[in-house]
Amino acid sequence: MKARPGPVLLLLVPFLALGGVAQEPSAGKVPLRLNAPKDASFRYQFTLTMDTSMKLGEMDLGTRLESTHDMTVRVLEVNPDGSHLLGFQTGTVRGRMKMPVMGDVEFDSSRKDQEEGENPLAQLLTKALTRLSGRGYRIKASSAGEVLEVQGIEKLMDDSLGDLPGADMVKRMMGDQFSEEGIRHTAESFLSHLPKAPVAVGSSWTSREAMPLSGRALVTELTHTLAKADPKAAEIEFRGSPEVKPAPWKTRPAAKPKEGEEEGDAMATAVEKMDVKNGMMKGTLQVSRQDGLPLRETCEMAYDTIMPNPMGGAAMTAKNVVTMRIERLEGTPASKPAAPGGPGR
Repeated sequence: MKARPGPVLLLLVPFLALGGVAQEPSAGKVPLRLNAPKDASFRYQFTLTMDTSMKLGEMDLGTRLESTHDMTVRVLEVNPDGSHLLGFQTGTVRGRMKMPVMGDVEFDSSRKDQEEGENPLAQLLTKALTRLSGRGYRIKASSAGEVLEVQGIEKLMDDSLGDLPGADMVKRMMGDQFSEEGIRHTAESFLSHLPKAPVAVGSSWTSREAMPLSGRALVTELTHTLAKADPKAAEIEFRGSPEVKPAPWKTRPAAKPKEGEEEGDAMATAVEKMDVKNGMMKGTLQVSRQDGLPLRETCEMAYDTIMPNPMGGAAMTAKNVVTMRIERLEGTPASKPAAPGGPGR
């Protein structure tokens, strides 16, 4: 798949990273399980800031992304083995991108007037995000947060973007994120991938997560530590180092160019050779003891990217700093209802 990673890839993706197998628990073990009741509904808000400082030859180029994304999670089924069928429904997405040449690009999926604005990129983003709003997909997950099945993502993309002018561009920009592997990564990250056995305060466990990246994977080995626990919530600290590695899943063949398009893609080829250095991820999560879903989380990532210059010459280097926050909101869902029969219902 020759999707180009960029700021849009992170719009709907909180990049939260939690998971693993319990190690060395002692007395006073705390069970942490997905245990939400059927028909329960939870509202969340994700906030993301990403600063990228890129050097291209002698030019210093900088970009900044700020976005806020609302999501509703519904418990559709609870099975005897403890697995849950969850419906993830996208709500309003709004934010701003600051980019060289194009300047500031604002987008807000709740504002119809932005679909007819002067900035063509803002128009395209707003139209795409508006069509995704209120729709969703389903995830079957074990009680430890392991994703067992992804349902409805291909239908979501086809129904939402199938006849959108510029849809091919949007799909290339969001391709990794909205692939089955991308949704699996997003869901496992959000679901906390809880330890498979009870753990005591001070105990640690490890996990390995893989996010699709243009035919490869951004793999992060994480260590989690149970820092605090009371009857209502548990606090988990985590840290790890992301690295680019071969994808652990079967990769799909690259799409063939359409008639009239040039064979090959210099930028996509450069992206496929991109490497990540000096990666760091750390954060803190509070998870509910009652339902096993997140209450709030903060996460920080920093990493350097290096890839060939598609125009030739010196390699392109960039320093990236990403901060993310997730907050469970009180009250009933505020986003518009899902489309009748949609996969998020």
